[in-house]
Amino acid sequence: MAAYEQFKSMSMEGHTEQGAPAMKSGCESCKWHSYAERKSNSLISKLWRWHTKWCPGWTAYQKELAKCGEESRDF
Repeated sequence: MAAYEQFKSMSMEGHTEQGAPAMKSGCESCKWHSYAERKSNSLISKLWRWHTKWCPGWTAYQKELAKCGEESRDF
C-alpha cells in the first residue's frame, strides 16, 4: 500500500536544480520519471514506460536531449 500512497502524492510539476537548464517538457523534473528510474520493477515504472510510447511530452524531451547533445533515455 505504501507504493500506492507514493503514487497518489506524485505530481507532474517539478523544480529544476539551480543552475540546471530548464527543459520545456518537464520530464527531467517529473516525480513519476524519477520514481520509475529508482524502482524499475515497480508497477508504476511499468506504467510510466508504457506511457512514454505515446506521450508527446516524452517525445519533446528526447528531442531536447538530442539538441543538448545528451544521451537519449529510451526505456
